[in-house]
Amino acid sequence: MNKNQRYKNSYTQPHILLLAAILLSKLGLSQIQGPPVYPYDPSPVIKDFTINPNRKSASKEGDNWPITWADDDAQYTVYCDGEGFSAGEDYSNGITKITGSATNFSGQDIEPSNGNLIMGNSKTERKASGMLMANGTLYMWLRNLTTEGTGALLAWSSDHGKEWIYSSWNFPELGYPFWLNAGKNNEAARDEYLYFYSVDNQSAYTISDDIIMGRVHKNMATQKSSYEFFAGLDLSGNPTWTTDITQRKIVFNNPGRCFRPSMVYNPGIARYMLLTQTLDTPWAENNQKEVYLGIFDAPEPWGPWTTVKEITNWGVPEEEDRFQPQVPPKWISADGREFYLLYSCHPRGPYKFNIQKVTLTLAGDTTPGLNYIDPTIGNVAPLLNPNRPVVHLPNQMVRVFPNRKDHLDAEITDFPCLALNVITPQLIFSIKPSTGEVTDTIFNRRLNYDLNHEITRPRFFLLLYIPLVYHHR
Repeated sequence: MNKNQRYKNSYTQPHILLLAAILLSKLGLSQIQGPPVYPYDPSPVIKDFTINPNRKSASKEGDNWPITWADDDAQYTVYCDGEGFSAGEDYSNGITKITGSATNFSGQDIEPSNGNLIMGNSKTERKASGMLMANGTLYMWLRNLTTEGTGALLAWSSDHGKEWIYSSWNFPELGYPFWLNAGKNNEAARDEYLYFYSVDNQSAYTISDDIIMGRVHKNMATQKSSYEFFAGLDLSGNPTWTTDITQRKIVFNNPGRCFRPSMVYNPGIARYMLLTQTLDTPWAENNQKEVYLGIFDAPEPWGPWTTVKEITNWGVPEEEDRFQPQVPPKWISADGREFYLLYSCHPRGPYKFNIQKVTLTLAGDTTPGLNYIDPTIGNVAPLLNPNRPVVHLPNQMVRVFPNRKDHLDAEITDFPCLALNVITPQLIFSIKPSTGEVTDTIFNRRLNYDLNHEITRPRFFLLLYIPLVYHHR
């Protein structure tokens, strides 16, 4: 009987659980829930996502690219086994500063005196698996402490990657540790802790069934004794922690599919997104010859997990070996509906800094196609008719529209609310945004708006007034 089956069976005997809980309570102990088990229910927040086929491949050569958003508004990443953006010397571990937006960015390789490592054999050279900035300090997990590619230690820099300090301690149990990134300088973090995860094995090259997690206070990240590990959920669903890594519990389960994962917080939708994958290449040990990308989400760093989407042929049609999927935190849109997927390819595909835009469909959204309809396209009537564009809610008896001379008029008088009948619309009343005391003079004054920030869609209309934002839905 495997561990998942044992977990499932434990919940088929409720009277045994009750007796056990009472006994543990009498003994002063806490009852811990069993581990999470794949598959997970569909996400209640994210209904689907679409990956834009257009890709930007930057840099010269390199892979992995763990990335974080720093306090100087740049993103800092690490390229492994390559030349980075400058086409200089090959490094096993090289630091790069990324500036700009996802559609217009550049990379500048940093040459610290002790941060870049000369390239050597894949498993015997240290490489970054996670990067995080918090409180102005960069924290980098470095893996491959042994010739077998096992274990990890921590390095940190307080000057944006120019100089690095390496911990004298390490975690031989962690094969591929990675940080949870939460906004710029980690300012969107839920509390005072830095959270990290790892596949639950010692090697960075073995595909695992499970992921574990830990945390450390943001002011104590350089002290090994301050690190705590997830020890399961109590019966109230609250996480428990232990400083003894041998007592760790799994936080995520996906048999044969936990390889080079990443974790990011999406503030716009208040969800934590976990990306994991597997690929069919000889250097990915213990692989099931499956090509896979999975995105999961949760309301807390420890779950409960739900499934956003799973792709079982990621990169197959393009004949590429894609790996290390992650989300650059700076390139998540304010509303959380769009972000960019960053990944590497090896041996097939561009061995570069690859990004593609991802668009989410959220629960409760209207048909996505409606968002791309422009009712002003196809004729010149909107330029001549002051009743256009129209926002008409389906099955409603009131029509609301901006009252202006024509579509090019830079001023709006008001927003009439019309009741529709067979013959002609009848005005009920008009509405207008205003600040301060409302007088006849103020109400009758026409208001300026920004022509470049008008959005017209079925059932949605937005105008940017100067200096007031008016939003009607």
